[in-house]
Amino acid sequence: MMSETSRRFCCMLLLLSAVFFWRRIGATTVSAASCSAGDVQNALNRATDGDIVTIPAGACAWTTQVVWTAPANVTVRGAGNALLGGGDQTIITDNYASDGPILSITTSVSGTFRMTGLTFRGGSTGGQVKWNGMVMIGGKSRNLRVDHVHFNMQAYSPPNSGAALRFVGRIYGVVDHSLFDLSGVGNGIQIHYDDGSAGDVTWAEATGLGSDALLFVEDTTFNADSRFGASNDCADGGKWVWRHNTLNSAMVQTHPTGGGARGRGCRAWEVYLNAFNGSNDAPSFNAAFISSGTGVIWGNTASAGYSNFVTLHSMRKSNSTYTQTASPNGWGYCGTAFNGLGSNLDGNTSTSTGYPCLDQPGRGVGDLLSGAFPNVTNTATGCAASSPCAWPRQALEPIYEWANTWAAVPGDGGSYWSVYEPTVLLQNQDYFLRASVFTGEAGTGVGTLAGRPSTCTAGVGYWATDSNTLFQCSTANTWTVYYRPYTYPHPLTQDAQAIPTAPQNVRIIR
Repeated sequence: MMSETSRRFCCMLLLLSAVFFWRRIGATTVSAASCSAGDVQNALNRATDGDIVTIPAGACAWTTQVVWTAPANVTVRGAGNALLGGGDQTIITDNYASDGPILSITTSVSGTFRMTGLTFRGGSTGGQVKWNGMVMIGGKSRNLRVDHVHFNMQAYSPPNSGAALRFVGRIYGVVDHSLFDLSGVGNGIQIHYDDGSAGDVTWAEATGLGSDALLFVEDTTFNADSRFGASNDCADGGKWVWRHNTLNSAMVQTHPTGGGARGRGCRAWEVYLNAFNGSNDAPSFNAAFISSGTGVIWGNTASAGYSNFVTLHSMRKSNSTYTQTASPNGWGYCGTAFNGLGSNLDGNTSTSTGYPCLDQPGRGVGDLLSGAFPNVTNTATGCAASSPCAWPRQALEPIYEWANTWAAVPGDGGSYWSVYEPTVLLQNQDYFLRASVFTGEAGTGVGTLAGRPSTCTAGVGYWATDSNTLFQCSTANTWTVYYRPYTYPHPLTQDAQAIPTAPQNVRIIR
């Protein structure tokens, strides 16, 4: 017989199922009268928790901004189809004469958010550059999906080198089956975890490689109209995964600490199983520009058109790209070699090099920093940037690389892995490259689990092809599971929401 506890549990399940079923059949579709800014704003304003906002097919030019704070569990659906980028059925042209986005959405921390089936095309913005993105999505959604969307930055007149899609705040989820036509040096997707902490909170949290706590971009194509195109940028502690994408003359990149006022650099990243396609007549500088944080780079192909496969940078070593304000009024330069000053926010195991530099490639979780310059403080030690104990004691979390294919551009003089600051970016310490012959002493090995050496030097990695697992030699002769790629396709892509224009048992509000 069923116990009283079991009866209560079953009753609770039946009640929850009934509530879920009622929510599904009682869902509301809010239909915009047209794709105009006014009609879309009106429809969004009427949407409540669980609603589907539909925007009909057509072509509309927006001269005003649409701003919306989204309830939980909402979908914004254009008339697009299952083609890559959605097939250009609902086309919104950006004629908004501002550097702000034409569509700004703040997502809810609870539930899901989805935007699908829309095309955003550049128009005439009076010369304003879209530094904040053509579309900006913020908030704290942990279950976001943007799919079958087309961003055409190449259609702007005059040309616009801003960003297509900008994420701000702590957002996790996936962008998939979308199409980005990039212009000049503009970015496809910007990932800024600017939640008011300048990225400090993310840098004090576990890295999370192989988990769902990153923003995924998969099965998406990026087309650059020049060799300077970037599929992304990342700052303020952002975390991302680029996988199963096609990048045509485009690269992936990170933004460093010291590259933008108080904001920290990119926190973590994974780049794998992407196809980089360039032209040897006008080669891109690199496939990956890495200047901050830690991650893995594996299984990618760059068969032509990239002068370097990866370039590795620690950019606070000099003013060659960014000028630094001396600490404590700024981050300062890493080490005394450049201007004789250095910074207490670096590890400074060597006074001249400053090694390890704050947030440099190969560094991970550390103490929580807080406050504005000149009062940036290590909250764990209580030391301000003016004190030698300000360094946040960041863990060594090396970068691992394996199983990539790159073809040199004939006569170009580039390299597979180009290190710009070798005094603080150390092979077999800050990064490990695939070893052609792997003995467990250095580099990253690749093979079956049975082929893994029994002895190993601390830090080296081994990718087991039959278990899809990266092992790290955590201490001498001890192998530990370090990384497994997250489920592909991303689970959020499996909820197709194939809802017809006039669903049965759904109220329609116009």
